[in-house]
Amino acid sequence: FIEEDGAGNIVNGGYLKANESVYYYANSDDQNKLYQMNKNGDKKIKLSDKVNTTVNLKIQVLENHLFYLQNTLENIDLKCTLYCYDLQKNLEVKLSDKNICSYIIHNNSIYFTTLDTFELFQINLDGTNERQLEQFNYLSFVQIYNNKLYVDFDEALCAINLDGTNMTSKYINTHYNLIIYQNNAYFIGNQKNLYRISLDMEQQESEILKVLDTSIESFNILNNSIYISTTDQKIYRTDLAGGSMEYVANGMNPIIFENSLFFIDSNGKLSCVQI
Repeated sequence: FIEEDGAGNIVNGGYLKANESVYYYANSDDQNKLYQMNKNGDKKIKLSDKVNTTVNLKIQVLENHLFYLQNTLENIDLKCTLYCYDLQKNLEVKLSDKNICSYIIHNNSIYFTTLDTFELFQINLDGTNERQLEQFNYLSFVQIYNNKLYVDFDEALCAINLDGTNMTSKYINTHYNLIIYQNNAYFIGNQKNLYRISLDMEQQESEILKVLDTSIESFNILNNSIYISTTDQKIYRTDLAGGSMEYVANGMNPIIFENSLFFIDSNGKLSCVQI
């Protein structure tokens, strides 16, 4: 089995998604609007004329449909709205009016958390049958692993059944950019070091292991390698145990597909190297 997508692609903004011979991406040369291009970099086509205030599109693909967030500023507040683009009909449809923090697609459902009300919702792929599954007290982010929802927020990681029942949690201290990978949760702690903890809810804080002492801003994982972006915006590759580091490129927010690593360079532009 060979993994094709980095486990942290969505966590790092999901600003690019691969699908067969096409990339869908936020075009920094056109106000981060949604584009597609061939994998050789030509035939760039604009799919949506809506301006995004960030590259945080969180693009996902299912069959002939793109799912993504439209980011706008309302006064000084960020509004993130979930859209679907039908690639056959060339039709863009809003799926929810909720202000969305993160979302994931699984078993013909979309699970998402909200920016303002800190709730967890489930809706159908067409935006119907929206229902609340859980309420939190802080900004939360959702992922799915082994048919279970994992929601992390300020100082905790929660495991929840897909129907919203049987929530269990564990304290993991202040953290961000949590990524689920092979029965573990990897995350950046409040000192900007990389840590790991088991997904076993029976184990608590004492099981937290430091992976790297290096100060980092973001990271991604693919094929048992961790790609970290340091605070001085240099990307390195290391193993799951945090062994010796190999320099890869200058940049941040690494997104990985097969043998290609995409990142945002110091000028805010999309760049790519082969790995």
